[in-house]
Amino acid sequence: MSTQIKMIIPLLDPDITKDDISEEAGFVDGYLYDINRPSLTDNVFLMYKAYTHDIKAVRREEKFNDSPYIRSKRYIRVNGELYIVYTFVITEKDIRSLKKGLSLSTVNNTFRILSFWHGNDSTVNRAIVWPNESYTVQLEGVPEEDYIPNEIDDYELTHSV
Repeated sequence: MSTQIKMIIPLLDPDITKDDISEEAGFVDGYLYDINRPSLTDNVFLMYKAYTHDIKAVRREEKFNDSPYIRSKRYIRVNGELYIVYTFVITEKDIRSLKKGLSLSTVNNTFRILSFWHGNDSTVNRAIVWPNESYTVQLEGVPEEDYIPNEIDDYELTHSV
């Protein structure tokens, strides 16, 4: 996970915890854009393995189902594996700044990020303590989902001239 995403996640939803972004919860990564839905520009995407049966995954699912900060939940298949992509609406000015590679503008959000990571993430600490040393802006988006032909595609393939 990039430093940029590590700084954004604590600002997405006040109820999100480190357990929600753990391997046990099925967390894969966070992204700033979705190649499958390019029209969604003012969002952040968190991707999870769909078939994770740990109690942390169950708790994350319950919490996210009730979150007012989630715009949508979508299942996608990538390389044959099923994933869940949660689309979070950007509600904080600082998230927009972080998406652009800029520094935080409020002390409260700085404290939210540091307390989320308990001061134990050296890359986050460095980005906050030395904001003029910019971190790398993430370029990867949600992976492209597998093409799965539907009934119309099958019909066109079998009836093409």
